[in-house]
Amino acid sequence: MTRSRHLRRPGRLRLLLAAALAGAVALTGLSAPPAAQARTPDAADAKRPVDPNVLTYQDRVTLKGYAADTWKSLEALISPETGLPASSLNGDLTNRVHQTGPTPFGTYLWSATAAWKSGVISRSRARDRVQRTLKALNRLDYHRGSGMFYRWYDPYTGGLRDATPEARFVSSVDNAWAATGLMVVKDAFPELRREIRPLLDRMDFRWFYEANAAGANKGGGLMRGGFYTTETAPNVCTVKARGVGFTCHFYGALGETRQVTYVAMALGQVPRQAYWGQNRSFADTECKQETKPTGAYRTYDGVKVWEGAYDYRGMKVMPAWGGSMFEAMMPNLFLPEEKWGRQSWAKNHPLIVKSQIEHGMDEATYGYWGFSPSNNPAGGYRAYGVDGIGMDPEGYTSDQEKTTRDPGFAGCREGKPLPAKYGDGVVTPHASFLALRYAPRAALDNLAKLRKDFDIYGPGGFYDAVAVKSKKVSREYLTLDQGMVMAALGNALAGDTLRDSFVRGGDRAGVHRIKDVISRERFASQDRKAPSFTEDDTATVRAYAVDTWKSMAAMVEPATGLPVDNIGGDLSAGSRSATTSPTNIGMYLWGAVTARDLGLITAADARTRVQKVLGTLATMDHHEPSGMYYNWFDPKTGHTLTTWPENGNVVSPFLSSVDNAWLASALMVVRTAVPEATTQAQSILGRMKWTYFYNNVDATPGSPAGLMRGGFWPTKPTDGTCTVPGNYSGDGKPNVQYTCHNYGAMGETRIVSYVGIASGQIPPVHYFGGNRGFAPTCAWAWQEQKPTGTTQTYLGAPVFEGTYSYRGMKLMPNWGGSMFEELMNDLVVPEDTWAPNSWGKNHPVFVKAQIAHGMEEAKYGYWGFSPSNNPNGGYREYGVDAIGMAADGYTSDQEKTQVDGGFEGCREGKPAPVAYGDGVVTPHAAALAYRYEPRAALDNLAKLRANFDAYGPGGFYDAVAVKSGKVSQRYLSLDQGMLLASFGNALTGDKLRGYFAAGEATTVLKPLLGLEKWESHS
Repeated sequence: MTRSRHLRRPGRLRLLLAAALAGAVALTGLSAPPAAQARTPDAADAKRPVDPNVLTYQDRVTLKGYAADTWKSLEALISPETGLPASSLNGDLTNRVHQTGPTPFGTYLWSATAAWKSGVISRSRARDRVQRTLKALNRLDYHRGSGMFYRWYDPYTGGLRDATPEARFVSSVDNAWAATGLMVVKDAFPELRREIRPLLDRMDFRWFYEANAAGANKGGGLMRGGFYTTETAPNVCTVKARGVGFTCHFYGALGETRQVTYVAMALGQVPRQAYWGQNRSFADTECKQETKPTGAYRTYDGVKVWEGAYDYRGMKVMPAWGGSMFEAMMPNLFLPEEKWGRQSWAKNHPLIVKSQIEHGMDEATYGYWGFSPSNNPAGGYRAYGVDGIGMDPEGYTSDQEKTTRDPGFAGCREGKPLPAKYGDGVVTPHASFLALRYAPRAALDNLAKLRKDFDIYGPGGFYDAVAVKSKKVSREYLTLDQGMVMAALGNALAGDTLRDSFVRGGDRAGVHRIKDVISRERFASQDRKAPSFTEDDTATVRAYAVDTWKSMAAMVEPATGLPVDNIGGDLSAGSRSATTSPTNIGMYLWGAVTARDLGLITAADARTRVQKVLGTLATMDHHEPSGMYYNWFDPKTGHTLTTWPENGNVVSPFLSSVDNAWLASALMVVRTAVPEATTQAQSILGRMKWTYFYNNVDATPGSPAGLMRGGFWPTKPTDGTCTVPGNYSGDGKPNVQYTCHNYGAMGETRIVSYVGIASGQIPPVHYFGGNRGFAPTCAWAWQEQKPTGTTQTYLGAPVFEGTYSYRGMKLMPNWGGSMFEELMNDLVVPEDTWAPNSWGKNHPVFVKAQIAHGMEEAKYGYWGFSPSNNPNGGYREYGVDAIGMAADGYTSDQEKTQVDGGFEGCREGKPAPVAYGDGVVTPHAAALAYRYEPRAALDNLAKLRANFDAYGPGGFYDAVAVKSGKVSQRYLSLDQGMLLASFGNALTGDKLRGYFAAGEATTVLKPLLGLEKWESHS
């Protein structure tokens, strides 16, 4: 029984755009095109959807400008007295600190190289700068035994900064960054090797390495943090050896300190075990870490390695020590980890970036992101990060208030509630530059927003950090942070030039060892996605598909080939209903193709079935001017119904936009899937005029988007139904009588927009007409709850992208909170991949919300709420009231138990229900959810089958009231079609989606859907 959802409340629509989060896109070969290729964008460009994963010419111009300004700060850091860079500089580029060290040395060397390679300065100028600094380095005092630089020098004199033990400390990681710079310039400026070799050749990183170190993976080694060359205070822990005091700590986490291992291996000084000894999270038995990791032990080169990952917002992420961007990404500036480590770093790096973005934009809702050690805008220097992806249980935090999260550690430590709010978040621009390789669009948008909203950009580029709530800015330039920015820009603008130089600047055999160890590893990192199912699961799903097809085949009337609306549980011909609709016909066409692809029927049988349906459709009555079909037909004859078979009531012939759209979706499928039927299908599809439904007159005042009407009658119905006369098509034909409602919510009715836009008849801007939550003002306080969100503009249409809160989740609601509203389109339109930052985020959360309602809130023990037959008789809309916009809501039980959380400032809420009643669960909802929660879906279906008389010869019956045990033992074409499509996509690799997406659907819809970014998250 086709039941269309629609919006009944007219009003001004407010719509918004979100910054597009790019996928993992490597930025290589981005050198600017010749000036002759540049052109001024025209009006057509402004209206054309932009692929969020591709950098434009203007983006490259922006990056080049950032590089030029960043280089100014690096130049200003050089002390003219010595040629050494200082560690930091004030914002007006006039006052350098009296401190420098090995990290600034290396930073400046690679930055000069990047400035040349990216076209900011000439090669000769870069060589002069490098040579000046090399001469200064060769004059510095250093530790004679190891050949390493001390930690702190005075850049004005070249002497040690002071006589303290800290100044004469030898840091392994600082010297590794110095060596990194030397290796880069060794390759970039071969004429300077006489000045480089004495510095690089004397550096012996074996001083820091200890085989079988405490805390290492069993059989592996670790690098010490460094050593003191003079006596230290009694409270400083040291280990005496070789005449120095080594730090008691090792670098045991795979943070930025892994560069020590990389450099030592690249120079041929330490074995492979140095890489394997570092921790990829601590083991799942070690309680003193952020949370309990999941993973597995694997053995490499005799080292037993625990490859663990943390769960963060549904992602599996290998953590760094503090969860900061520079720990994860700084070595990646010089090592192509994601290319060498396809099963390790290539999986983890994009997730680190994604986690940082989600923390800033969704979890903490700062509106900005990028958390990494930097200057503290309130004074001093501090380690910032995302607590949830750091191993340290004390955590680097993202705000000044040091707000931490504690998910607990099963068996060791109880977790704590998630923070209710975060404070004054501190964002550092260098984090966005480090993310540029994996999220280019998001990084550029974040930087642009920081520059626009704060006084954070000076003569030397971005200042070091900003506290986004208080708007305090640290107006200084740090050599380390500017060096990371310059390296990222050099790689982006000049095709990974620094990476190439670092690799060529090392020992060939040593570099090969690094590549080999990285290429062999498999991290437990995993993005949010459905796990693969087992062979037993496959057999179960196939068995469900076999039986479901039986019910669909049994619904067919032999004379016409048309399916009926529903059939009795015994599948007898006498139990077939006497009605059908365009949606039912569309579901049967989907089903025939899917049955063929699953091998349930032959190709010839499928072709015969499809062609018979199309032949009948060609002769059926329809509205000639629009090419659309009426909503109810006699399936035995194909004649339009004028009286209802069950009671003789008058039926005014109506043309439903959504029912015709589901038929059109099936025609788009079969024209590709069944070549012999292409001409028939296209003939019907080609005459369908979607402009008849497109209300761009008064549906969206102030916006060019417009909405689709629910449908129309050729003549005014006699039962007093509200109608609006008109003809939106402009074809000069007589007016029709439109429904007074438009489809204004983003429910299953969005299929009308998809097929209309794909046909080329409806402008793409129309997609932004549907409400993503109504405005958070009292004028809209009738809706379920007050949404949060922002308003921006897409293709000239303002879009309010609002989300509701439900049990700690944020999701964009649909009208009734039902599963088919959310996921039916997803069966043919690959929304999760075409719209990864909107539907791709919302669908999994919506499924989790439905599960949480059934299993936790209502405690039914089952879940899956969607319009279906009512086990007590008739048909009814079921859903989860709290995640639907309708204030009177679709409810999940027979008693219609509602929730009312109120609308802050406008409407008081009511207490949550004490108990729920007889919950009604429909199997098609679990099938729709299968893509996002396969295990939960199969378990739910199995439980329904085991505990109720819910399964018959045609598969699952339509609905179960789980408290009373009543079952609606009928099969509906619509619901069986959704079941079979879900099972078919799972078993055939989304063939049904592929048929629909062929041709104009991909060309037109994919870039359009990719524009938005919603705040949905679990």
